[in-house]
Amino acid sequence: MPKVAGSTIKAYFSRYLGENDILNGWNDVLRNGIPYNKKTLQLVNNKFGLEMISKAINLRIKDNKIFERPIIDYALREVLKKKIGTNSVHATAEQIKKFDTEIWQNYFKFAFVRNPYTHAISCWLWDEKNWSIINKKVYKKQLSKLGFLRYLKTLKKKIKKRGDYYHDKLPGNKIYTINNKIAVNFIGKFESLEKDLFKIKKILKLPKDDFKLIHAKKNSSTSNLKFYTKESKLLVEEIWNKEMELFNYKFPKKF
Repeated sequence: MPKVAGSTIKAYFSRYLGENDILNGWNDVLRNGIPYNKKTLQLVNNKFGLEMISKAINLRIKDNKIFERPIIDYALREVLKKKIGTNSVHATAEQIKKFDTEIWQNYFKFAFVRNPYTHAISCWLWDEKNWSIINKKVYKKQLSKLGFLRYLKTLKKKIKKRGDYYHDKLPGNKIYTINNKIAVNFIGKFESLEKDLFKIKKILKLPKDDFKLIHAKKNSSTSNLKFYTKESKLLVEEIWNKEMELFNYKFPKKF
């Protein structure tokens, strides 16, 4: 799910990728020194893939973000979009199942969830930071209780208009459910990330190592709870109702 340590989880498990495994979203993996595998290069080595590489090069010439948005990674996402139905790294469980039903039935599937109250704050801060960069605003000056409340109200409207899986972000429960039922074998929690990653490693019988978790995009601080009001709490509970129902989350005393 978005803003639930996805970059950390990818970096953690990418060390065990086989040559024929598919990884959607290589950016953070490359930063950790793990090169593209054979399958990735095969998937982009065709007419459409090469066209997307060319398109990516032109985009990087314009925005000068070659290290932030790798060219082959961009091309791969577009190739996978034709196969999966989305170029997002946050594809739904149903999209993945349709991509390859046999793999879906035989592979071990897991997802991670997060306390909706901290999840909402993290997503808002992420969006505000990106908006401030694009519009050359001072990031911290844009943050307020009213700003957070407006964000949640806008999100609620968009969800109502587009369905309960808005864009590739929130609330995100379709990433681990199909027809409103949990469709994966294991659900870990952001709040117990390291412990739950260890459980998955044990289930998959992966070798022990001393790899340190990397929190690349961390937005967690007790001070961020100050942006909550009674109304914003109620909105989070309404928007993330599935998570509240399934995992019995409460307003946290600390992150």
